Amino acid sequence: MTDPTGGSDLWCVDADMDGYGDGDQCTPVGPGDTPPPGTVNNGDDCDDGDPNTFPGAAPNDSPDACMKDADGDDWGDDDPPPGVEPGSDCDDDDAATFPGAAEVEDPNACMRDEDDDGWGDTNVPPGVGVGSDCYDNNPDLNPADRILYSVLDNGVIGEVDPMSGMVSPYKTVNVPMGQWNVITAAVSPIDGLIYASNTAKSRIVTFDYCVGDVIELANHGRAICGLAFTPDGTLYAVDQNADELVVFDPMTGMVTDAKELTVNGQPFNLQACGMAYDCVSGELLVTDGQNSRILSIDPMSGDSTVVADVDEGTWNSVGLEYDPVSKQAYTCNGTTLYQIALDGSNNFTKPSVLSQSLNDLAYGPTCN
Repeated sequence: MTDPTGGSDLWCVDADMDGYGDGDQCTPVGPGDTPPPGTVNNGDDCDDGDPNTFPGAAPNDSPDACMKDADGDDWGDDDPPPGVEPGSDCDDDDAATFPGAAEVEDPNACMRDEDDDGWGDTNVPPGVGVGSDCYDNNPDLNPADRILYSVLDNGVIGEVDPMSGMVSPYKTVNVPMGQWNVITAAVSPIDGLIYASNTAKSRIVTFDYCVGDVIELANHGRAICGLAFTPDGTLYAVDQNADELVVFDPMTGMVTDAKELTVNGQPFNLQACGMAYDCVSGELLVTDGQNSRILSIDPMSGDSTVVADVDEGTWNSVGLEYDPVSKQAYTCNGTTLYQIALDGSNNFTKPSVLSQSLNDLAYGPTCN
């Protein structure tokens, strides 16, 4: 950097030692003289107090512009301090968040993809694009690698096509001796195993339907009509006889907590239900079949609020699953399939008539 007033070079303070100097703190150094310590022969740094901010810090945005890249993903912070050029990174504290991170879902949107499966996380901070991956810590669980299934008689896993209504045998699990009547199931976000309630024996069972072996857990003595996992691995359920929200120990299958179910603080009688987890809004959902509506349950209190009331009579054979792609819920009443908005509009469609009556709906992994 040459001093415009003479033949000397300008050496500028590089306080953050990123190789770029502060243009406001420069000293002329004549030929043969030793530059002051801690200086560099340029004054191009737009923030000399941050070693992550310098020209070319975010080459994916610009190879030359002076930007901030705190997380080292080569994308510039879109909300930097004054004097620093904005980039395209909507969360510059997370190296898994940047434009095109979820390239399968959207090659341009700024999303987070922790498991690098090409699908964006649904549970993100403000400013980050909401994706469709409920399980962003597991690359084997995403919208491109899933089936909508129902556990049928004799251990058959039926794949459900929402558009055609066809329920086709997908896999078969080895049913333990005794009766088998599964009316609800959910996939664990921790290990990808399926947890199901065999109401005929009042037991939670676990299995990997790609392998086929079933493990029976303890007899819990409950009338479970809905199961759902939250992302931390907590297994919630609804007891339709006790009208309670219960918590199961996934290791033993025993109930560890129970709370009375209420709607806006008032007790109610739950006759038929399905259960799911809305991974976008972070809500536990349950279908109140008797009133053909979907409730959001506060797991801390057991109180619930109505998020969809479709006024479709009484439902008796009910399943429930949340679809993170459409941001809507699937539920059924026997052979009638519903796709229901959860935005308070009460809008719904009936995409198909199911080829057989179902008691549960859930998303699970494909068997590759």
